[in-house]
Amino acid sequence: MRKNCFSLSCQALNNFNLLTCYRYIKSHYELQLDKGPNYDFLGHPINAYHFVRHVASGWKHVQDHVIGNATLRDNLNSLKDREQEKLPDDYDIKGGAFGLVRLKSLYNFKLEPFVEEGVISTTLDNGQVVLSRPSVLKLNCKIFWTFSISEGGFFSFPFFFPAFDLYSMGQQGCETGFFDSCTDYLQAALQSAQNEQKNQEDLTHLYGYVANPINITQDLKMARFTHDVNLEKHGQRTHVHRTHDLPFDAKLRKKKKFKKKNKAVKKEWIMGRERYFEQQNKADHDSNFGKEFKNIVEEQKDLLCRGQELRSVDLTSKLKCFYGHNASPWLFLGPFKIEENSLDPYHVSIYDLLYPHECDQVTEFLGPLLDFPPGRMNHRNPKNDWTMKK
Repeated sequence: MRKNCFSLSCQALNNFNLLTCYRYIKSHYELQLDKGPNYDFLGHPINAYHFVRHVASGWKHVQDHVIGNATLRDNLNSLKDREQEKLPDDYDIKGGAFGLVRLKSLYNFKLEPFVEEGVISTTLDNGQVVLSRPSVLKLNCKIFWTFSISEGGFFSFPFFFPAFDLYSMGQQGCETGFFDSCTDYLQAALQSAQNEQKNQEDLTHLYGYVANPINITQDLKMARFTHDVNLEKHGQRTHVHRTHDLPFDAKLRKKKKFKKKNKAVKKEWIMGRERYFEQQNKADHDSNFGKEFKNIVEEQKDLLCRGQELRSVDLTSKLKCFYGHNASPWLFLGPFKIEENSLDPYHVSIYDLLYPHECDQVTEFLGPLLDFPPGRMNHRNPKNDWTMKK
């Protein structure tokens, strides 16, 4: 279908601009979308981001330039079916950008290999070094595609814009309170935009917002100021914001609380259901403690995601793995593989519960029944889960 769209676009290009159609089709193959579902490919956050943006922004241009043209409308009626589908949109692009912002803030990985090679490289709090596989397409990927329009006419243009992507992530960081990631991504966007300007690449007609060095510099300056204000007033982290441990302002860095490194304070983490409900009940009646309670919960979640063990050896030594059959004769032949993660509350992981093809059947059946989460662009919204269609 897309090949037919491609050839028809060539025939009608003398009548109107179809550069976006070429770019859309080309990126379709670069993203390996001509093949079947590749969960390993989409498991990488950068690949997933490019995929969502390809569908959300690319198809919009195809609708405007191809389906809306009378010359091609009769030959492309089959493409109209996509208008009835729940396709990704601009909110999903922002959601993908926010995911990369959250990832950067949580793991504090090095941004250069992430942008240049698509590799997440970081050291967890337990000393474990995490090194992901590289993504197929990088954040700094800029592919120039040259094609012939008519006799003697050639055009060349890029269809991935690193400065724009990094700038979008910086914006999402500012809007969601992740000022550490915000400033890092904006700095990377500025460097990328300066390289584009240095290479005399005029991309302004391709950007929805002109991601040029002047605009990015102004936004970076404001982001650093906001970063320092929050760090000074509220500290490095709360349940609604994140910052680096040091301010950007040179004068502010001279303050005693930033000059001397604070000694590590052993915190009393919230362990067990009784302790959690006790603290939650106290937070409901004391607004000041309520804020502290939320901050502790958020910090615990981040530490657990980074692989840090908060429990004592006395607790973890009681956890075990076992085969579970629940006295069922059928399960005696194929028992469940169970790993205990926690005794209070009791939480286990069950391995090999379904075969891969059974997982695909469940996904295929439930996929059409899912609806977009109502609070999908608000990470603080408790109703931020996928729901079943009515």
